[in-house]
Amino acid sequence: MIYIPAIGEDKVISFEVQVICLENNNKEEVLVTGNIDNVIVEGISIIISLLKQKNIDTRKYIHIHYPDYSFNREGSSAMLGTFISVYLSLAKKNIKHKIIASGELDIYGNIVGVRGVDKKYNYYKLNNYSYFFIPKSNYNCLFDNNVLAFSNIDEVIKTLKEMSINEL
Repeated sequence: MIYIPAIGEDKVISFEVQVICLENNNKEEVLVTGNIDNVIVEGISIIISLLKQKNIDTRKYIHIHYPDYSFNREGSSAMLGTFISVYLSLAKKNIKHKIIASGELDIYGNIVGVRGVDKKYNYYKLNNYSYFFIPKSNYNCLFDNNVLAFSNIDEVIKTLKEMSINEL
């Protein structure tokens, strides 16, 4: 399972990204649902472009859902976790680890630093996640073998392939 940490006014919470990919007569169709802002929707467009750059077939019906309508999800730091979820679904892979991920992506696949990583790290430690995926530029103050820092999506894909992944 992939989770994304979010910093609220007084606390950090996490939310899941649910993704299904279905055959769609070789047509790409992306549906995004949940209580989200435009930054996340635009981030999904970048994610689809990055997947195409990596020759990953996106000609499917892709439904990305952010469950629990009780709070608005916002911000570009949700992009890394969303990318991982969409990638795993398109690759028809399931990962047995509980991962929390925070990071912004640019159109070239670079993972850009985000704010609040120290608070998100404390949340990760308190909530028994297997790994915390973050931008390399945010790694300077964290020393934990299960905090994995990346500078681009190629590194993320390589790490996911090396982890215990099962076919769906």
